[in-house]
Amino acid sequence: MKKIPIFLCVSILLMFFSCGRKSDNYASRQLEEILSIYGSPWDNDSPNFLPVEIFRKDDTWYAHYITKTGKPLADTPLALRYDDQDTDIVYFDEVSEGQAGCYTLYFRGYGCLVYTSSKGDSFSFYTSFYNKADFDIDNIDEALQNILKKHPAEDHCTQDIADNIRYLIKYNPATLKHPMQLPEIDDFRLTIQTSADGKFRVYSAKYYYGGCGHGNWPEHIMAQCDMGDAVLFIDDFSRDDYICESYNFPHVEIDLLGQISDKGKTLYITETTAYDEYDDTPVHKFLRAYAIENGGLVQENSVFNTNKKAPLDEIDLKYIDNERNSLDTILFRYIPDSKKMLVPLLKSDTLKGFTQYLVYQWNNGCFIYIGSEPVSNYK
Repeated sequence: MKKIPIFLCVSILLMFFSCGRKSDNYASRQLEEILSIYGSPWDNDSPNFLPVEIFRKDDTWYAHYITKTGKPLADTPLALRYDDQDTDIVYFDEVSEGQAGCYTLYFRGYGCLVYTSSKGDSFSFYTSFYNKADFDIDNIDEALQNILKKHPAEDHCTQDIADNIRYLIKYNPATLKHPMQLPEIDDFRLTIQTSADGKFRVYSAKYYYGGCGHGNWPEHIMAQCDMGDAVLFIDDFSRDDYICESYNFPHVEIDLLGQISDKGKTLYITETTAYDEYDDTPVHKFLRAYAIENGGLVQENSVFNTNKKAPLDEIDLKYIDNERNSLDTILFRYIPDSKKMLVPLLKSDTLKGFTQYLVYQWNNGCFIYIGSEPVSNYK
């Protein structure tokens, strides 16, 4: 049975019980403060659905889907419609000469966005909002100071800081070249990694959301890349990794291992860690390479040649680590001087007894397996 996130269930219940109980138009007031609505698919059984952004431009609403490269597809104009019987809901009808669908936005609870096609099929999205900021984003240093003044909330929740950081990065492309350094903040951490050429950057905003026990500590991972004439912002970078094992409390971290340039093309090498906070499920370490091309950030295909089967798009190191000792440890290693990639050779389903690296040598546009070597050779 597919697991449904608790917060979505709560949201739906709140929406159900709130219908018809407001005398003013709550949805209308909320919509006035919104610049854009970002929806990330939560049902992985429908892989054809992409993240969607509904946004305001010159007082008109539009929608576009966002590919895995971060590049948006064509804008679709929308007609805004309110429901007089329920002040928590607004509708965005697709404007089209042919068949058209509709986006339904629920405001109560955590918010929910549902797309209904012309055939009546519906699909839901995790929803986040970009509200109009009460600070000037043109001066990044001043904007960061204003964001920090919002802390702490009474319940120590730092989601507002994370949301405002996202807003600043999204709407000011100059953040790509800015150090974006923050002082140490209770219950919040912003991690930034930038490529050597300054054209690719990964952000991880880890914030405190509240809850029972030690509370919930989600992270929101974003990326920027320099397209030459513009800076592309990728709102929910590596979103698919959050559901690679149907985790109950998923976490994802990304480390930038280095970059390699060959024949006029630059690849950015990353290690992604995906794990569950509580369950004894496998930890995943993904080794990938990305390039800035075709209007976005593209994961390179067939970049790891094992010499035994078809070249791989990525290497997935999967193992059990109940103590989570390896979560802050980078396992893959890139040696820039020799252009070698080192992959741990695991002899069991854990890291126990790990003494050898599988060695890949960069040659003719890919990493080619050349043998194994002791870990001691690379200390």
